[in-house]
Amino acid sequence: MKKQDCNVFLEEVLTAGGTLSAQAAEHVKNCSECAALREMTERLAGIGQELPEVPEVLDRAVLAHAGQMRRRRSFHQLFFRRMLPGAAAVAAAAVCMVALLPESEAPVKAERTGADFAAAAAVSVTEWNTLETEALALNYELTSCQQTLAADWHGVM
Repeated sequence: MKKQDCNVFLEEVLTAGGTLSAQAAEHVKNCSECAALREMTERLAGIGQELPEVPEVLDRAVLAHAGQMRRRRSFHQLFFRRMLPGAAAVAAAAVCMVALLPESEAPVKAERTGADFAAAAAVSVTEWNTLETEALALNYELTSCQQTLAADWHGVM
């Protein structure tokens, strides 16, 4: 047979379930390539083949597995359909309550211990001594500048 004839019947050979048109059946009888293609598609589709009997043990195992999956799915459905919206509502209520609480005017201070006071006092004394020394140095410079200006003033006049 010519390739053109094969192309005409190719779609019918590939898609026909069990019966072919009279022309396609005649072509398949005469063309070995199309006959092999028809046989292969029937084998792949399972036409004319009986399915093997499923053993009862396998059938029970499949049903048991399906039951476990259903229970697992039921828990997830319960959580996501019923519990999650409730949890979201509780969280939203908590956020609203925190947002609506009045703010305190006085800042909250941590309690101080004796060691904290001693350390703060030592720092304060050191800072005070430094400030006192600088103040005395400035006072000395101011006094000497006053004396110099007074001497210059009196010397010029």
